[in-house]
Amino acid sequence: SNLFASAIRKVQLGKINGFVKEYSCSSPKEERYFLCRITGLQGEEKQVIITHENITNIKLAQKQLIISEEKYRSTFMNSPLGIVIAEEDGNIIEINKKVTQILGYSKKELLNKNIYEFTHKNDQLESKSNYTKTVLGKAKHFSMQKRYVKKNGTIIWAKINVSAIYDSNKKFLFNVGMLNNITEEKKYLELLEQNEQKYKSLYLLLNTMADNLPDMMWAKDLNKQFLFTNKALRKGLLNAKSDSEPIGKNILYFAKREKESHPEIDNYYTFGEECQDTDEIIIKNSKAMRFNIYGNVKNEYLYLEAYKAPLYNTQGKLIGTVGSARDLTKEKGIEEKLISSEKKFSKAFHNAPIIAGFTELSSGRYVEVNKTFYRILKYKKSEVIGKNASSLIKMDPTFKERVLPKLKKNGRLANEETIIYNKYGDPVNVLMFAEVIKIDGVDYNFTTAIDITKRKTYEEDLKLFSEAVNQSQVSVIITNTSGQIEFVNPKFSETTGYTLGEVSGKNPNLLKSGEMDEAFYEEMWNKISTGQQWKGIFHNKKKNGELFWESAVISPIKNESGVVTHFIALKEDITEIVKKDKKLKEYQSHLEDLVKERTEQLEKEIELRKKDQNTVKEALIKEKKLNKLKSDFVSMVSHEFRTPLTSIRSSLELIERFGINWEKEKIEYHYTKIKNSIDNLTSMLEEMLDLSHSNSDKINFQPRNSNVENLIKNILVELEPLISSDHRIDYFSSLTNNFCYIDPKLIKVILTNLLSNAIKYSPQGGVIRIEVSENINHLVFKVSDQGIGINPEDIKEIFNPFFRAKAVTTIKGSGLGLSIVKNYVDLHSGNLEVESNPGEGSNFIITIPINNCRMHN
Repeated sequence: SNLFASAIRKVQLGKINGFVKEYSCSSPKEERYFLCRITGLQGEEKQVIITHENITNIKLAQKQLIISEEKYRSTFMNSPLGIVIAEEDGNIIEINKKVTQILGYSKKELLNKNIYEFTHKNDQLESKSNYTKTVLGKAKHFSMQKRYVKKNGTIIWAKINVSAIYDSNKKFLFNVGMLNNITEEKKYLELLEQNEQKYKSLYLLLNTMADNLPDMMWAKDLNKQFLFTNKALRKGLLNAKSDSEPIGKNILYFAKREKESHPEIDNYYTFGEECQDTDEIIIKNSKAMRFNIYGNVKNEYLYLEAYKAPLYNTQGKLIGTVGSARDLTKEKGIEEKLISSEKKFSKAFHNAPIIAGFTELSSGRYVEVNKTFYRILKYKKSEVIGKNASSLIKMDPTFKERVLPKLKKNGRLANEETIIYNKYGDPVNVLMFAEVIKIDGVDYNFTTAIDITKRKTYEEDLKLFSEAVNQSQVSVIITNTSGQIEFVNPKFSETTGYTLGEVSGKNPNLLKSGEMDEAFYEEMWNKISTGQQWKGIFHNKKKNGELFWESAVISPIKNESGVVTHFIALKEDITEIVKKDKKLKEYQSHLEDLVKERTEQLEKEIELRKKDQNTVKEALIKEKKLNKLKSDFVSMVSHEFRTPLTSIRSSLELIERFGINWEKEKIEYHYTKIKNSIDNLTSMLEEMLDLSHSNSDKINFQPRNSNVENLIKNILVELEPLISSDHRIDYFSSLTNNFCYIDPKLIKVILTNLLSNAIKYSPQGGVIRIEVSENINHLVFKVSDQGIGINPEDIKEIFNPFFRAKAVTTIKGSGLGLSIVKNYVDLHSGNLEVESNPGEGSNFIITIPINNCRMHN
């Protein structure tokens, strides 16, 4: 009381500003603690405010925490098992007394040493492998038996159980290893019962420890039935009737019992299903996890922070789960409010689309900036935090001179436009705000800046676009989606005569001239309504009634979401172009008519010239043939006529000189010789005349109904003098009617030449056969012999005038017969084929088409 009285007096006299003191006010039945605050009232001398705050719960919680921590420390240090806490590389950071007893080293000698230094070399590999798995998160714990080397060199056996401890982000913190010296167990199996009792004692010790802990603890089998529970769980969550009641039962059993005890309250007990579900997650994932579980117990809200882990037997088989839970109901209520408030502010601050940052008012150093600051100004966190804002962020010096006095005077700035520069010197247009705020007694400058660079660019672009549209030489019309005009440029007014005021809110159809049908406008509207561009030509009417032509491009204007909000039409007066185009088409049509007319004239002239060219060409060919024929004729005459003429001259000279003394038979012989020579000359002259006539188109082709069989028989009779006793001529006909429409004179020449050649070129005799047949389309003559035959290379030449094969130069002939045959067959529009090989005879086949050879009844 003296202390408080003295403090009150000092505050009244202004010697101290205030006084704070904790004190106890307890009774034998209850502990109570208070916090006293004495504060002087300004301007009111000798008046103070005295408050007493009940802090009993806080003090008791602190006291309980100290007691709990001391219990844990005592349990750890006095544990009958050696307990080692080691980092991820195996360095020891804490041990209990039992470890020093097991290994014989002092605590000082063991701390910061590696656990493998004391592991027997034969067990190091397996030990390291298991340890690494826990560090990497591949295993949460492991158990093994291994050998250690004591300080005195003695080897002992120990069973170790190592469990990994992770933070909330599942990052490895350290391993906790439980060492049990089983050397004696190894040596003396008879001590098994004694050791078993020791384990029971240890279990009892741990059970006692667990029951005295404020946290709930338990172990469950794979069916989620309790194997172990501590007092906090039995009392705080299960409301168990005895310590053993939970064994073999699951939490749903107790949840059902609690609900049934108060059926009138819907949410009297809501725990159960969530506990079971999280157990299933641990079993499925086989790893330790943290859960926040909350609900109602006895109609009161309960918030638990639970840690659950898989439970394995000594063979490493999963047999259930273990867990612990701490009641954070009170703390969570306060914490959630603070966290919620902090999260909301932090989220709003860091995700704000504007540049924002805090600087200490006294030093000007940045203490925090948001994501937009880094993104726009291109800095990294290490380049900003702790750096002076004035030296980091460059801006117009005149801006600072202008606004800093305002900030100092008013404690805030608003809507100040300036340019700042990012890390690379690029300018950023901003609209700046600043305010001095106090946090925990420290003054900070909270500055925000809106990036208006794009807005400035948009404004400049909009200004440029506006100028371009207003000065454009094409009409620009903007309408809403209903077709109502919202803007037209000056060119529109110049072209149509309408002002913006006259057309605003109206439909562009006021320009309709009536010259275009409604389907045209419907097609246009359907296209632009679906977001497509339309191009076309309008025939419109001006305000003064004058008609004019416009080419137009109408496009939809879409917002950022792709929705059409307006239509824009760009239109150009093409009236003069349409008129010129119409005249051009008229000129073009007239020109096409002239071109067509002249083309027809040229085609006729070209056709006439082609005919003249063909006539000249044909005449030239005939002339060449005649020249060659003359040349060949002269050559042949000089050769073929010389022999018979020489024979005639010789016979005449002999008769003249010696005939008076010859006998009649000898004179007759020479006369016969002379006659035969004259006949040969006559025959050659007839052949030359026939050839000449055929080449010069002077043959008079006169087909008529003729008896083919009589014609052939007459030919055979005339050829009888040429046939020797070694020859035989066979004639065969398959004609059903002997009359045919042919030129008998030309056919006689054809067959006579072929038959006489067959006789001439069969010097050894043989059968000569002539066949005549008919089919639907042709009359066919075939002449065959068994003579000397024709070489294949000569076949293609034998129809040329005066040609004679090398193999027949010893046989008399003019080389004209087959040429005449070929020409006469051509006059009948027929075809002549030759089949022959040397020494095998020849076949000549003549085919005359039916249109030139008609069977006559």
